Amino acid sequence: MNSSSLLLDLEKNREANIKMLAVLLDPDKVSVEEGVKLAWQCEQKGVDWSMVGGSLTQDLSIHSLIPALKKEVKIPIVIF
Repeated sequence: MNSSSLLLDLEKNREANIKMLAVLLDPDKVSVEEGVKLAWQCEQKGVDWSMVGGSLTQDLSIHSLIPALKKEVKIPIVIF
């Protein structure tokens, strides 16, 4: 799903008053392996999309986490 598809889904669901659920993965708080496992579990439970980021992101783990997520899960990933 590309960003325009995600935006269209968000708008359509907002107009229909359908709630959506996003999960924030903070690369400063989880390892790449933990992040992928959590995102996969969330996807299985019906989470609509995942946000990746945080207030610090001091190390470069975000650069490893995003490609790993794209490889392992199908839900959209938004860099936060």
